[in-house]
Amino acid sequence: MRPQNGCRSPEARTGGFTLVELLVALVVLSVGLLAVVAAGTSIARLEGDAARDALAAMMAESRFERLRALPCAPATGRDSARGVAEAWELAPGAGRVRDMRESVRVAGSGGRSSHTESYRSAAAC
Repeated sequence: MRPQNGCRSPEARTGGFTLVELLVALVVLSVGLLAVVAAGTSIARLEGDAARDALAAMMAESRFERLRALPCAPATGRDSARGVAEAWELAPGAGRVRDMRESVRVAGSGGRSSHTESYRSAAAC
């Protein structure tokens, strides 16, 4: 039975959600999903940066190993491979120590700019 004023009784309105409640729930869900997508994109970018930095460190360590095998004489050089440009210098240091410097420029990907990492090591002559 319906009341005379056309409104439903409180018992009849407890069975579902209102349109406003559904819209609020949809907005909250959308904001949460956008945050997850943004976090995933940021993580993917950081993983790419870390991989390029690891490649630069690996190439610098490889170059230092090759420079340690050279005789104690000044030397400089440049090389590039796999999107990485290297410039190195082998200079005599104090006493029987030689100073090794390596500058590694890593190309950026996905529209990102390249960046340069510098490494330094020393070895006995």
